[in-house]
Amino acid sequence: MASDKHELVQLDETAPQNSVNFATTITLVLVNVGCAASPTIIDWLGSSLGNGSPRADMTMAGAGMAILFCYSLIHYFKVKKH
Repeated sequence: MASDKHELVQLDETAPQNSVNFATTITLVLVNVGCAASPTIIDWLGSSLGNGSPRADMTMAGAGMAILFCYSLIHYFKVKKH
């Protein structure tokens, strides 16, 4: 939940002032959709790219988290520069 709070604060700072509520609503809905769909996506990726075992699923999830972490870090430092 702490991650959601950070995203909403960042959204408040970057969204146009007259559409902050709309942007917040869209963000919350898409976070919920992502939480609902992620087990199915991870299972599909684990079966397609691995052997379908829980280990393959966790490896795919870990790789995805590492990619998101790298993207977030790069984005943070780009925004911090400006």
